[in-house]
Amino acid sequence: MNFRLFEDRDLDPYLRWTNQKEIWEVDNAGPYEFRTRESFADQWNKIVGWQRSWMIETNGREIGYIGFISDEQDRLTDEFFIVIGEKSEWRKGHGRAAMAWLFGKALELGLKSLTGQVLGNNERALALYESLGFRVIEEREPRFERNGKTYSTLFIKKMLE
Repeated sequence: MNFRLFEDRDLDPYLRWTNQKEIWEVDNAGPYEFRTRESFADQWNKIVGWQRSWMIETNGREIGYIGFISDEQDRLTDEFFIVIGEKSEWRKGHGRAAMAWLFGKALELGLKSLTGQVLGNNERALALYESLGFRVIEEREPRFERNGKTYSTLFIKKMLE
């Protein structure tokens, strides 16, 4: 598995993955919104400029992305994100391997912990994070509905050693 910083050219796979309804439903509490190159261009330029987001590659193929969220002043935070966008690569251990890499990168950047937001309907992610030592520290709004059920947004945390 390899990781490389986001580049301008990565917008197309990013949009292809985030515009999949199945991914949107476990990554966004709001209603489905299709993102276009034009509507997301400004945000994309900021993300690339921060240099805190990486493409995940395996066997010479891009399969997803991982990184850290920046705050309103564009500073590094300990909040992370990960998406395995190629559904054919789900359940193959890529998320676990990518998170192991991210733990090392977080320590390299001087972070003492990692936090994340997980939608309550994302059972696969919750199981992965729990197996990696994350604990749910808070349930927050927004509550949202998926397929007739109501869920919360969960905040998770892991101390790094």
